[in-house]
Amino acid sequence: MIVCLCKSVSDGVIREHITRGASTLACLVRCSGAGTGERCGACHCDLRRMIAESGANESQSGTQSDSQHNAG
Repeated sequence: MIVCLCKSVSDGVIREHITRGASTLACLVRCSGAGTGERCGACHCDLRRMIAESGANESQSGTQSDSQHNAG
């Protein structure tokens, strides 16, 4: 299923980034490109929900997992 229509980012891609350590909305947007198109932000609610469902803690910005994910 496509989560970000502007950038054609699928839920599978989003879940892969979350699995690799993207635990904040900011990190997920940076690494996936989702939420950066013409209707910028329209998918942010879905991205936040997917982070929450994964058990990742979005309330911590710049966590070690995010840093490691961004580096690799």
